[in-house]
Amino acid sequence: MIVLLFIVSIFTLLTSKLFTGSIFYVNRSVMDYIPNTERDKEKMLKEMGMSSFESLLENIPPTFRKFSSALPAGLSEPEVLRVLRSLSEKNTSAGTCISF
Repeated sequence: MIVLLFIVSIFTLLTSKLFTGSIFYVNRSVMDYIPNTERDKEKMLKEMGMSSFESLLENIPPTFRKFSSALPAGLSEPEVLRVLRSLSEKNTSAGTCISF
């Protein structure tokens, strides 16, 4: 009986891995941002046969590579969630108005 219970447990664990991609899957609605380290970037460049990030861009004309964007300063994940939540609260719900 214990062996059968063990086999069922292993089967459940393996099938959950198939559907979630990880044995240690945690169902979360928010994913953390994990930046690439310099070593990660070097490994990716090496895998592509490139010596630097600039070598990836060398076929793009310089006029297209040099642009300025007036982007605001970056926000942390909690700050982004706060901004998006406040924007979503401005939406009108179909439950509070006439909707066809």
